Amino acid sequence: MEDVIVLNLGFTNVQLLKGENGYVQMDAGYSWDIKRYLKLLKKNHIKPEEIKLIIVNHAHADHTGGLRKLKEN
Repeated sequence: MEDVIVLNLGFTNVQLLKGENGYVQMDAGYSWDIKRYLKLLKKNHIKPEEIKLIIVNHAHADHTGGLRKLKEN
C-alpha cells in the first residue's frame, strides 16, 4: 500500500497520508462529493474512522465544503 493516496473526487482531489495510527487527510472536497469519497475510501480499504486528522489548505468551498459531512460519517 502506498503511503500517500490520492482520491480523485472529480473537480478536486483529497490526499491521505498513512501514519502508524491512521491517516492524515489534506482537504475535504465539496459537500456533494461525499458518496464518491466514501466509495473511494472503501475501494482503498480505508474506514472513515481511520482518518484521524483533516487539514484544509485554505477556506474555499472545494477544500472545506465536505468537512461537516465527513465528520458525520
